[in-house]
Amino acid sequence: MFLNSELCVSGLSSDIQNDLIKSIAQVIRDEIKSEINFCEMSVIADETPDISHREQMSVIFRYLTKTGIEERFVGFFDVTLERGADSYRKVY
Repeated sequence: MFLNSELCVSGLSSDIQNDLIKSIAQVIRDEIKSEINFCEMSVIADETPDISHREQMSVIFRYLTKTGIEERFVGFFDVTLERGADSYRKVY
């Protein structure tokens, strides 16, 4: 019996690919959380504008494990809104 190609899932749709990426990212985040649970760690944060003049902050965790020092990239975060003149006026 031959399979109907319409019933087969190819995994090429953007929805499936995005779901896979989100699932993999969650597994990686959970692994990092379990590694740093009982470690002393430092956070490295650096901010830079991208080509569209939006401020991007990169965050990295550095910690010591039984096998040595580990560095894990956490992600880029858009911090453009927090840097405008309006945000400074709200403080004063």
